[in-house]
Amino acid sequence: MADIVLSLVLQLGWREIIVVTEDGHSTGSSSLVQNLSKHGVQHVLVSGDEALSGQWLHRLVRTGEDSWRPLNIVLLCSLPCIQSAQQHASELELQYGTLSAFAMSSRWLLIPTVGDDLQLIPTRGDNLLDRLHLQNVTMDNVALVDQGIATKVCNSHHHFVLHTLMRTRQGRAWRPVNNVVTDSNSYNCGHCQSSTCSSSDDLGKLLFPNFSRGFHGRHIRVLAKGFTAALLSDTVNGRKTWTGVLADLLHVLSHTVNLTYDIVEPTEDVWGSGTAADADTGFYGHVIRHEVDLGLAPTELLPDRLKLMDFTHPVFYTSIVMVYRKQETRDLNMALVPFSNSVLVAIMGCLVTVTLSSEVPLRSRSGKVLLMSWWMFSLVMAAAYSSTLTAFLSVIKDRQLFSRLEDLVSKQHDYTWGTYGRSGLALTLQTSNVSMYRDLWAGIQRFTIRDPDVLSEDIGTLADKVCREKFVLLFYQLAASSMFPDDCHVTFVDVAMRQSLSSLVLPKGSALTQRVSDVIRALHSAGILSHWTTKWFPRVTRPSPPDPKVISLQHVQGVMLVVPVGVGLALMVLMVELLYDRRKQSGSATCEEENR
Repeated sequence: MADIVLSLVLQLGWREIIVVTEDGHSTGSSSLVQNLSKHGVQHVLVSGDEALSGQWLHRLVRTGEDSWRPLNIVLLCSLPCIQSAQQHASELELQYGTLSAFAMSSRWLLIPTVGDDLQLIPTRGDNLLDRLHLQNVTMDNVALVDQGIATKVCNSHHHFVLHTLMRTRQGRAWRPVNNVVTDSNSYNCGHCQSSTCSSSDDLGKLLFPNFSRGFHGRHIRVLAKGFTAALLSDTVNGRKTWTGVLADLLHVLSHTVNLTYDIVEPTEDVWGSGTAADADTGFYGHVIRHEVDLGLAPTELLPDRLKLMDFTHPVFYTSIVMVYRKQETRDLNMALVPFSNSVLVAIMGCLVTVTLSSEVPLRSRSGKVLLMSWWMFSLVMAAAYSSTLTAFLSVIKDRQLFSRLEDLVSKQHDYTWGTYGRSGLALTLQTSNVSMYRDLWAGIQRFTIRDPDVLSEDIGTLADKVCREKFVLLFYQLAASSMFPDDCHVTFVDVAMRQSLSSLVLPKGSALTQRVSDVIRALHSAGILSHWTTKWFPRVTRPSPPDPKVISLQHVQGVMLVVPVGVGLALMVLMVELLYDRRKQSGSATCEEENR
């Protein structure tokens, strides 16, 4: 019997196993332990009363919570021992839900000890496959070695049958996989006689198909919290629907690994920090307490969070930006902006020269050519001026008030700044040892005294502050690209901070983590996630030019002042001319009287 265990372990390529047997001091158990060590297979032997108590299963749960890795379990014991182990495993599965490593990430190899009163093949109507009552257990990867009626193994060539426990429409049922023959001359006893099995990898896939092909319709609870275009919710006919990049990802994930799911929402509409100091609050609290199987939201991976939860391969890669409203230029000299000072002086000189040079119409040909050139010059300059002025008035010219984070702290200005409360960025600023980050956080704390909204957890509130106030938002570039209305013209400035990695979050030790990460990697490699990002965040991949706006009276008020200024100058010139004429007339009258 020890030879069967060793041959199958080597054939399956297992390097770490847990062997459960009732008699750990028997000759067969000792031989198995020695041969496993000889072939470099790390093993843990569970024997005696502990094999029936199920305490070793509790230790495995804690092991699975610490780090995800496959658990290869060999039950080499009697029928009551196997039934006890499976019963305890099912109870733990009910207690831990799909978070338990047993259901999806463990592989169970059952090798019942054979006695005279036990028939594996139903020749006498007494089938061990039925007596094990495994049709209702929740384990996904269970295989059975059917040794037949022979008790001496490897003294000669001997056939035995492998069964795997499959999910069917009628429930769980055993299915024979193939016949295996043992070879007495070596430990390579797992040669498949089935035409569908040609290697150890094929044997593993046949025995444990769920381990590599999905979860056979297992039902999970998904916790969703909307956040910008990554995940949007809408209520149609009283039913909430979810759209966005993560909703598309969940749909593909369910078909890829064969899962079904229900979407639930946090009892408190807050995020929580996801750290040990705030482990029971909001969205992250549900995940940390193992109340759900998957957190569907763009959560940022931080070292403090990684101690309490599992994170998948990143879904989004985004940078940190400063966002503030574009400042519109409404100076009185807007009409003079299209031309430089030198051009304006040259035009003014030409205008004065031509206007005041002569009151007599030009009669010579040379004068007419000069006048024609002047008019041509005037037409070109007028066209250039009008088009340039229109562009200046209708399109907001982007002037960067802040080009780096240091400008927020060092420059004298009347702007406040803030970020999304309880976000990974806020936690980074709060706990960082970088002096610039500490200064930014100190400023945020000052501002929250009179305006708590600088750390609001509502996207709409932060967007409204940026559009209506002198407020700088520190945020993720991908999320910020979809949170502002079209009539709010904002400036994005990249800052020298770390790149943000947004992942899905799962309870610590979840067997789903590796599978979900594999799906995300495949979607990245195929360019599908990039396509979804383009679809739901169009402004990021296709930035649109600034929309022209209607020219109002405020924009041309400088030009409008030309009229009253011109009238005023004309009145001054008129008064001077009148005074000059009167003085001239009075002087002429005086001269005439003297001549008389």
